[in-house]
Amino acid sequence: MEEIKEMLLELGDDKLRNIAGNLNSYNGCLDYLDYWENDDDFFDTFFQTKDEAVRAVCYGDYTYTDEYVIINAYGNCDSVSEMEYYSLLEDSVDDIADNLVELWDEGVDDWLKNELPEDLVDLINQYKYDNTESEE
Repeated sequence: MEEIKEMLLELGDDKLRNIAGNLNSYNGCLDYLDYWENDDDFFDTFFQTKDEAVRAVCYGDYTYTDEYVIINAYGNCDSVSEMEYYSLLEDSVDDIADNLVELWDEGVDDWLKNELPEDLVDLINQYKYDNTESEE
C-alpha cells in the first residue's frame, strides 16, 4: 500500500485532485476534499439568490482571493488557497489510496483505469489480488 501512496503522490497535485474528485463523485467517500474552483460557476451552481450566497460567505471561513471553495456542514462557504488545497490532498493520500483500492472491483477501475499510469494499475491489481489470495 505504501508504494501505491508514493505513486499517487508522484502523479502530481492536479492528477491527485482528479482522482479524489472521481472517487468522491462515485460514492461521496471523500466529500471533505470536494472543493470547487472559486468562481461564478460555483455560486451559480449552489445558490439560487445573491442573498443566499452572501450569507454563506459571511458565516463561513471565506476569502475572495482563495482559489478553491467548499460548502461546509452548516451550508456556509469555506475557502482555501491553491497551496492549502494541494497540501490537504497530499495529507489525505492515505484515504485516497484506501478508497481507490476498496472500490477497485466495484467498477471504479473501469472509468479510472484510463486515467492512471499502467504501472500504478498493475501495482493496485497486484496489491488487491495478492491480498485476496492470502486471506483465503
